[in-house]
Amino acid sequence: MKNPLMPLQILGLALILALSPPVGADTGEQDEVSITFDGSMDDWPAGLEATADAHWIYFRYDARQLVSLQNGPVMTVLQIDLDENEKTGMASDNGALGIDLEITMTTLDQRDPTRLGGGVEINTFSPGGQHESLTHAKIGLSYLPTYASKSFEIRIARAIDGPDWIRAMARSTDAIRYQFINRDEQYMTKWSSGVRTLSLPPIAPGRELFDVSIPSKADDSIRIVSWNVLWGTPSKEPDGFARVLRTLDPDVILFQEWDHGYWTGDDRIPKRDYIDWLNTHLDQGKWSIRLGAERGVLVASRFQLDPFLPEKIGIAANRSAGIKRSRVVRCASARVETPLGEVGAVSIHLKSRGGLGSTEDRIRVAEITAVHDAIAEALSEQKPDFLVVSGDWNLVGGHTPVDRAVVGLDLEGSDLLVVEPRRLGAGDAISWRDQRSHFAPGRLDYALVADDGVEVAQTFILDTTLLTDATLRQSGLERTDTDGSDHLPVVIDLHRTGQD
Repeated sequence: MKNPLMPLQILGLALILALSPPVGADTGEQDEVSITFDGSMDDWPAGLEATADAHWIYFRYDARQLVSLQNGPVMTVLQIDLDENEKTGMASDNGALGIDLEITMTTLDQRDPTRLGGGVEINTFSPGGQHESLTHAKIGLSYLPTYASKSFEIRIARAIDGPDWIRAMARSTDAIRYQFINRDEQYMTKWSSGVRTLSLPPIAPGRELFDVSIPSKADDSIRIVSWNVLWGTPSKEPDGFARVLRTLDPDVILFQEWDHGYWTGDDRIPKRDYIDWLNTHLDQGKWSIRLGAERGVLVASRFQLDPFLPEKIGIAANRSAGIKRSRVVRCASARVETPLGEVGAVSIHLKSRGGLGSTEDRIRVAEITAVHDAIAEALSEQKPDFLVVSGDWNLVGGHTPVDRAVVGLDLEGSDLLVVEPRRLGAGDAISWRDQRSHFAPGRLDYALVADDGVEVAQTFILDTTLLTDATLRQSGLERTDTDGSDHLPVVIDLHRTGQD
């Protein structure tokens, strides 16, 4: 038991506390701070390292080097003492924490445990000494940005789902202690942030749902929806996709991954099948499409489609960059003749996996460079009224693909605008989530637009699981309608300025 403070010590401590500014995570005091969970640190007050509301706990992690949290080059570990008792849970290396919950971002490679692989691992350590692993979905774990950075915001749910003891502990605690550490592939601790304390506001009962209307298309604007639909799932399970698309009512749809033949070796889906699906489930007899040379990517619209970029865009083998063979980029494009002007629409699906500097990362850069050059060539001949480049960018390594893609492609030669959609209701930037994956949710989907003479009238990401029953009924949707894919539909409404 610790010795009680002497009166003079108490007086001195009171004076220090009175004169010290509240810094939240360092002192345990909690000013009300509203965090937009989008990967930007601009809304984090100086000195704040963690904050909480009734549903979430937010941590700011500043790395000592450029890292991809789930793809190395070190293990980033968040250790949490939920009951502020160093005698329960697993003792930390320095003995300062009784770890009840440990989140490891970047784990050992399952195929070669002598090296680091990808993904997250979550472990609990009960007061009685039991150990149990949880999935990221059980604790509501997500982080942004998903690409390599030096600063991240990490979020976990207040209402953890798991063994009875941790459910009760998470719901009853009014403060936590935590620290970040870095480990190498031998599980040796290389760095520690030191222990911090965070006081928590009262927890909210039940799940957070949002009573918000799904925005209709803005007046005098065109609506583009970009959606990776997971291995051609609309062909097998059409109803949810159809309800979502009917509700969103897009003028142009940019699809990715609408073909499961990548993995099964089946024949490619015929063009007629896509058109029949759209005409059957959306508007009879009105849809047309343009496919890319590689599987799964297409542009669809009710309006006339003409060629924009070459159907086949490839990259050459480059052994010095680790690209062993030439590849066809998953890219489809079209000029769409809408009543409000011509849209240059590009749907892309870049290489997946791989952290910063990996072969996969270099392939993504090569792919987007080839697409960028094809767009620049097309714009040198004819400029559309709108330009949209959107899809699944798989930015789990560097941010270079987006940096490369924007350069000089606006219609007057400036850079493209990176659109910043948020999940409707929640206000975060999550566009990908898969409860079965060992990777935590993040943002993989990006949209770039030319904004010379054009403005983004509105943009959002639709996740039907976040909406109230009343909103779903009003919209003609069901709660699981966006669960047909691991990606969520991204909506962009564009309006030409100076046309009134």
